[in-house]
Amino acid sequence: MDPLSTRVLFEQFLAERRYLRNVTTSTLEWYQTGFKALQKILGADVPPLTKSNLQQFVVAKRQRGMKPVSCNTYIQSGECLLSVVAPRRASREPLQLSLLKAVAGLFAVHKSCDCPFLGGHSEGPQ
Repeated sequence: MDPLSTRVLFEQFLAERRYLRNVTTSTLEWYQTGFKALQKILGADVPPLTKSNLQQFVVAKRQRGMKPVSCNTYIQSGECLLSVVAPRRASREPLQLSLLKAVAGLFAVHKSCDCPFLGGHSEGPQ
């Protein structure tokens, strides 16, 4: 196997994070989930990472209905991998994706008197 293949670099990345950075098991699972998602879009043998195929990944996720905030989670997990992969690649093309703009959710605002669990008083029977 090519020592600079994306899969080999990812395995090295996981080992470095596990043993040198002492990250938690859940963080390692987060990285693995992001890499598996990349494999689903780009193929099991993920090609060398380029800005073009990283953008292809985000576009495919959005076309499948993923919300920007969820895409941002994948982008953030991938940024850690890119920090390790980028210096070891033959190409020096910068690999960085910007986070997507997410529309802030709208929440209903209630007065405390409308919600008994917020310390208000209910008007109903006690």
